[in-house]
Amino acid sequence: MIGAASWRDRRALVSIAAAGLAVAAAAALGWHSGQAAPPTSGRSAPAGWSLPQEAGADPAHDAAVLRARHPWGGGASFRDIDAAPPAPAAQPWTFVGTVLRDGHRYALIRTGPPTATLDYRVVGDKLPDGSRLDTIDADSITTLGGAGHGEAPIVYRLFKKRS
Repeated sequence: MIGAASWRDRRALVSIAAAGLAVAAAAALGWHSGQAAPPTSGRSAPAGWSLPQEAGADPAHDAAVLRARHPWGGGASFRDIDAAPPAPAAQPWTFVGTVLRDGHRYALIRTGPPTATLDYRVVGDKLPDGSRLDTIDADSITTLGGAGHGEAPIVYRLFKKRS
């Protein structure tokens, strides 16, 4: 029995020695494999950065902006100078007649009071209310568009027809 126990001990010692040798070989082979690459010679320059500078006050410019916007009322109280200019107000106009001159037909339009002058308009011209003159006939005109009418045609006649 004494011989049998020593055989087992030898086998255990050989196994322990082999495992120790494997660990030592792995440590020796892997010791340099995880090392970092050597530093490069050309380093990049750090990014330039600084705190933003405080803008200086310009009282003359600020006063000009306030004067342009009229914040205190008057004829045109607060007006945003950065926005588009307001659309012109629709002016009343009256269809007065038609004129045939040199083979071209013109519409006579009066804008404003009855004593105002007459304007000659041709097909395609814009009228004071924003509508566009579409057709001119001997006793009527047709307009498209305008304030609140969309693209619906509107016929203006000089005389009412009897039915």
